Amino acid sequence: MGALLSRRVGASMDRARGPEQSRACAAPGRAASCAPSCTRPWPNGACITSLRSLAAALFPVAPFLAALAPAAHAQPTCGDVMVTFRVGATDAEIAAATAPGIAGCSAAQRALFRVNGPALDAAVPVPGVDLVGTWLGDDVALAVQGIVTAGQEVLRITPGADGGLVVEQFWYRVTVPGRNLPYWTVGEGYAGRLMRVEIAPDGAPGDYTVRFDRPATFDGLTFEFERSYELFVLSRLHRFDRDVTLRRAGDTLVLEGEVLTQPMRDPVPRVATYTRVEAAALDTAFLTVLFAGVSQTRYLECLVHQLSDGGGPFLDRIAPFGVSDLSAHTRAAMALWLERAALLSTLRDDPTEAELARFGVLSDAIGAQRETPNGAAVRAAFAADDLCAWT
Repeated sequence: MGALLSRRVGASMDRARGPEQSRACAAPGRAASCAPSCTRPWPNGACITSLRSLAAALFPVAPFLAALAPAAHAQPTCGDVMVTFRVGATDAEIAAATAPGIAGCSAAQRALFRVNGPALDAAVPVPGVDLVGTWLGDDVALAVQGIVTAGQEVLRITPGADGGLVVEQFWYRVTVPGRNLPYWTVGEGYAGRLMRVEIAPDGAPGDYTVRFDRPATFDGLTFEFERSYELFVLSRLHRFDRDVTLRRAGDTLVLEGEVLTQPMRDPVPRVATYTRVEAAALDTAFLTVLFAGVSQTRYLECLVHQLSDGGGPFLDRIAPFGVSDLSAHTRAAMALWLERAALLSTLRDDPTEAELARFGVLSDAIGAQRETPNGAAVRAAFAADDLCAWT
């Protein structure tokens, strides 16, 4: 591997392929087929021709700069942004929120980006079967204001033993350290799970206790680039120290519980709300954001709701392609990228002709996926920069 990296550095970055293909192109006999071009781009279409372009592909800033630049269309109001993120406000409240952008929202309006207050007041206990589903966290306040980096909490609740429930908590994040691709498993979808816990009914309707005979398990995946920030994120997502109450108000799930402060172990109340979404729509939206190279904070939740509803500006733009077409397209693309990454991990300093040939086939297929009518429609949809109100 050391010799291969030396050859790669000495080649002055003229294998314009990204880190995976650079490794294969450094092998003897591959120089002729590795001339710089964009026929085998990265997921976001970046062409790697220099250290600067490599950095731009690894750490895309265009979506964030575009979000800060003056928009060509009318600046969204606070109400427009509230609609994008489906906060718990009435139509009248949204219509009255005419100040520009999130900065124009009042303190009470910004609080709705953290927790759905009206749902908190209206929620009632429901049978456990009515809690089963996929729930997208409502707390986007810090991310929308640009205070923290992108990431969305998701709960997947399934039936458990003896009338209980199994709760799996995920942190959806496109960019993770040490990987060119996010956590993903072909056939199962997003794999960035934080923890799994089993809870059982306990007394009053809606009350659940953590089963100590089956303690919570934590997957230990790394999501953030700085350890101190990782601990900050984990502390905000920690919810199952003690018993919890689960209630519903329509498509909103309310989770109330307590966490223990350390070292005195004093209980502190913690409340979170979640919106029901379609599991397949969530993963499709996630892959769409990944391959389009756009801001996760701005687009993920907005696309999830449109795909779950089966309608909206994005689907209008990519017509005649629909949700099922987009799902198949993005999953096929991810499967190709994962296979190529797995092949790369097994390549030796002197790869066989069969390995190199397979690498080339996969790279060509990745490029072809991007140029399909479906891929072109997705790129065109985002080019207008007005799919989801944002400021």
